This record gives sequence, structure tokens and C-alpha cells, in this order.
Amino acid sequence: MEKALKILNEMKRKKLISAYAIGGGVAAIRYMESVLTYDVDIFFIPTTPDALLLDMTPLIEFLKTKGGKADKECVILEGVPVQLIPAYNDLVVDAVNKAEPVMYGKVKTRILRKEHVLAIMLQTGRPKDLLRMGQLFEQAPPAMAGWIRLLKKYGLIEKWKRYWEKANEPRKTVR
Repeated sequence: MEKALKILNEMKRKKLISAYAIGGGVAAIRYMESVLTYDVDIFFIPTTPDALLLDMTPLIEFLKTKGGKADKECVILEGVPVQLIPAYNDLVVDAVNKAEPVMYGKVKTRILRKEHVLAIMLQTGRPKDLLRMGQLFEQAPPAMAGWIRLLKKYGLIEKWKRYWEKANEPRKTVR
């Protein structure tokens, strides 16, 4: 993965992207026990964030010069499936901008903060995201004051309440 991260850092240096951070299952693993994940989700801020449509051609062409190969929704970089996800709303932009700097081996990179990982999972709402969210809350809950502020900022309080009520309702037994 180090080689793939070096390529992403080079994309940033060459101003093909403004910023990036590791998200998804790989980011969740930083805060909890390992989970099965197929790829590395890379959230990035395009260099033209206000464009009506994002032209991925320069990114694709650059990745091809580095040996990148398309595979479903991913690009295989040095053997690692990488899903490049443009920052698609204000929450994701905030998450990338506030990502934590970390070292992966000898490579500097950035990874989403726990609260942002959780908020994106809640916002996305896929079953696997909600399952991971529950695991993450159980193993490494966030500071609640900051979590609630983030939910309010991005209009996720009602979604959180519905999730919390469902997750904590008494289990019905079958007779």
C-alpha cells in the first residue's frame, strides 16, 4: 500500500487533486478491530471543486502512466484496489480537510477522523456501513459532545436518533 500512497501523494504534488484522505473500512480499522474490506477508499477534493462535472481524464491518464489498471469501480495501484471518491458533499469536504496526518510505513498520508468516518457511515446508510458504525461505537465511541455537534452541523440528528432507537430496541423472541 505504501507505493499506492506514494502515487496519491504525487497526484497532490502535481496538483491533479487538492487533497485526499483514507476513508471507509481502512479508516475504520484505525479505530477498531479489523473488518473485511475489498479496497481502499480515497476521498479527494478536486482541483476544480465548483465545476458542474468532474473531468477524471487527467487522473486516469496519470494513473495509467503509473501502471494503474481499471477494475470495476477501482484502480489497481501496485496491487492495491483503490476507489477514488470525489468529495461529494460538505461533510466529505470537511472530513478530508480535517483528516489526521499519519505515517503508513515510511509514507506520509492522511486518514479521516473517527467522528467523520462515523458520520459518513450514518449519512450513507448502507447496511454494511451501519453494521461497522455499531461496531465502532461499541469498541471506540467518539467524544459525544463533538459527535453531536458534527451531526447537527450536517443535519444528521434525526437519522442518528432513528438509528439509535432501532439499534437499542429490545429484541423480540420467537416462540
